[in-house]
Order: sequence, then structure tokens, then C-alpha cells
Amino acid sequence: MSSVVKTVTIGDATIPIFNGRIGISVSGGADSAVLLYILMTELAPDQELHIYSFGKLLTHYSAISGARITAQRCSELTGFTNYQHHTDYGDI
Repeated sequence: MSSVVKTVTIGDATIPIFNGRIGISVSGGADSAVLLYILMTELAPDQELHIYSFGKLLTHYSAISGARITAQRCSELTGFTNYQHHTDYGDI
């Protein structure tokens, strides 16, 4: 079971950072991009980060491509590279 290693406080928001594997859903929008950046800044280099993105044909899978670009840029800015990007191409 994972436990809180530390907390990050930004404004009124307190974000618990757990040890072990972390999963986050990223759409490529501003709020998930900021949270991803914070996690990549605060996680230990050997900690696993799993990024999940979901896209639809109707929107040309833009959420997936946006999330991919966001993850790459956050990785470049923070130096955190221990992540995997999982995608699902739903056509509902």
C-alpha cells in the first residue's frame, strides 16, 4: 500500500505525493498539464508515473495527441523520464 511521502501546497490546493506508482489522466488541457508538471517536478526519479489518455474519432483523437505533447514538454522541462503513456481510442 502506498503512503503519502510529502504534500505540495499551491494556493489553497494541497496535493499529496504518494510513494509507489502514480497514475494520472491527462487530456492536454491546462489543468491536467499543470498537475502533470507538478508531479514530474516532485516525484523521485525512479518512481513510476502512468499517464492515461482517451480519444474519440469524432474529435480526431485530439485529446491523445494533446496529452502526448504535454507529457513530452513536461518531461523536457522537469527532466523526469520515468513515465509511460497509455491510450484508449474509443469510437463512441
